[in-house]
Amino acid sequence: MAYSSQFQGYGSGKDGSLSYAGGDLSGTKGIGLASFSGTSGNNYGTFTDNVSFNGTDGGRIGDFVLIHNAYSGVHEIAKIINRSGTTVYFNRKLSNTYGTGTQLVSSGQYTNITLNGTTTLLKSYNYDGNRVGGIMFLVCNGTFAAKATVSASGVNGVNFGSGSDGVYWGTYTVGGGFRGGPGRRGTDSNQGALQGEGSYGDGGESTAANGNGGGGGKPLTMPSRAGGGGGGNGAVGQAGYQEGTLSNATPGAGGGTFDNATLSTMWMGGGGGGAFVPYSYSGVSGASGGGIIYIIAKKIDLSDSSAMLALYGGTGAREGQTGSGSGAGGSCLLKGYDINIGTDKINVAGGISSGGDQYGGYGGVGRIRAEYASSFTGSATGLSSAQNTNLYESKGGVLFFANIL
Repeated sequence: MAYSSQFQGYGSGKDGSLSYAGGDLSGTKGIGLASFSGTSGNNYGTFTDNVSFNGTDGGRIGDFVLIHNAYSGVHEIAKIINRSGTTVYFNRKLSNTYGTGTQLVSSGQYTNITLNGTTTLLKSYNYDGNRVGGIMFLVCNGTFAAKATVSASGVNGVNFGSGSDGVYWGTYTVGGGFRGGPGRRGTDSNQGALQGEGSYGDGGESTAANGNGGGGGKPLTMPSRAGGGGGGNGAVGQAGYQEGTLSNATPGAGGGTFDNATLSTMWMGGGGGGAFVPYSYSGVSGASGGGIIYIIAKKIDLSDSSAMLALYGGTGAREGQTGSGSGAGGSCLLKGYDINIGTDKINVAGGISSGGDQYGGYGGVGRIRAEYASSFTGSATGLSSAQNTNLYESKGGVLFFANIL
């Protein structure tokens, strides 16, 4: 039996056990976050420290790193073997070239990991305008056990109030994965709300999908209202709605899906698009999508009654009869020898509609993949049975099984 090229093993356990009482994981030995660029075929690249990737707390020699690009979805795992200034060296050559939107998320080599209290990812765990965050990555050669909520979930859309100049932009909604697009209020039919952030980047003033980000609402004549589109991931987001049955507005399109069942490429949940409303109303920004949780452990145990891996998308906001788009669910990748996911302990649902005649679109569900070598137990809602290499649809996304050893 041999490991796949993307699997580096369960680690040596040199950092001992990690028992965490809840809160922010940044500063924990081995855990850090940095932006990164590197070229395929090289065993090195350059980084900029963002949170605790300082060679003392995280990003240390001997730490594992997940290298992930938010926009292409490509990723791989390596081990740090050296650092020199802003250059980091790995134990293997890079399989991909990495540029804007790439980050390193480091993990120590633990024996057992137990997360007891509600746990977030890092101090800057939300994916933000700096193109980092939104990912939890942990490795141990014993048991990973969640006994509370581990959160990479999206944040609900924001009603950001009125402005005095007739046009008011909101801000991106930050939380979990890709950000929700700013809404807009105004009197000019040439202006519209922004797309949700997605696999094509930040987004702009457009009703089209932004990769897996939802489109922003736009008026055609005034006054009119247009809802934002929901973000996509494992399934497409739902388009927003226009004002009643009139044709005086274009709602945002739903975010797309790249339909990668294996998660060999994986994305955060797309952000919901912002809504456009007339001047007399408060504008509404879209909800953010869920992030990414990637766990490698000899045994993964989510059977505890309090366990939950939360990667759901946020719900769009509403102003009067107009709503912004909801965020899509994120992506969860589990690799282990024995895996027990309990019952409905992983939530990658898309955010629900914000309601109203011109409501924003639903977010699409995310994806879950479990790769195991020996045994799998547990279920997801709607899962009828489990067999290696077979694929089943489930309510909270898609659950897959395949051997890794």
